[in-house]
Amino acid sequence: MLDGHTHSEYSFDSNANVEGFIGEARARGFDYLAVTDHFDPDFAAVYEEKVSRGLNAHPGNDINLADYAQKLKDWQAYARARGVDMARGIEVAWYSGDKPWIKDFPDFDVIINSVHTVKGVDPVRNPEFFTDGVEKAFEGYIVAVLQSLDLDLEWSVLAHFGYMFRYVSEGEKMMRYSLYREGIDEVLSEVIRRGKTLEFNSKVNNDLETFKRYYELGGRQISFGSDAHAVNLIGNKYDETVKALSKLGFDHWTMYKGLKPVRYEF
Repeated sequence: MLDGHTHSEYSFDSNANVEGFIGEARARGFDYLAVTDHFDPDFAAVYEEKVSRGLNAHPGNDINLADYAQKLKDWQAYARARGVDMARGIEVAWYSGDKPWIKDFPDFDVIINSVHTVKGVDPVRNPEFFTDGVEKAFEGYIVAVLQSLDLDLEWSVLAHFGYMFRYVSEGEKMMRYSLYREGIDEVLSEVIRRGKTLEFNSKVNNDLETFKRYYELGGRQISFGSDAHAVNLIGNKYDETVKALSKLGFDHWTMYKGLKPVRYEF
């Protein structure tokens, strides 16, 4: 078993302890575990704007990169001493503005590329994200994902593609391939062309047609991420995910060490 996407107390939305993750991974015999906490510049901008309007908000970008990177090195040594293969990771959310922090970005084993906001709007806290309808909202989301692929960092994995569907107030909470075929094809083709990896995020309602299409287009690099924000959720839905993806033709995971892909057979 393995898990390439988890969030500890260093993420603003988790209280999970890294030591707890390591203990759980050791007890359950994980082959690989990545701790990948949030770095979300746009959430900081959203927070500041909301506070200025007198609204309740939570700062999303409250992680010191250098401090976090060093703590992960310490935890990695701790994990290795206990027989756990832990990777040092970070989840960088697409940020549409200038990126002065990139020049001082620390070394990680895996960098997850994700999209949590579209033009600075966060669907979790902003119902107006869907004001023009779900279809328009997700066309804009797919465009943002395409833009995120140009992130200057040497990112590894595209995370939770279709994530925002969790926040649709009514109806199906899944990004169906049949409804967004052209945009999804463009994203999948670019992930393949750039030699990157597509994540199967077990926290999202995944449309298997999207992964089938990824395979048809030649995509073979796929990672597993529980997106766990609690210790007991690492590896969540792992076995059923392996079973579903095996039926589509996939036979291995692609995880990362030193930003280099490593193959793990199912």
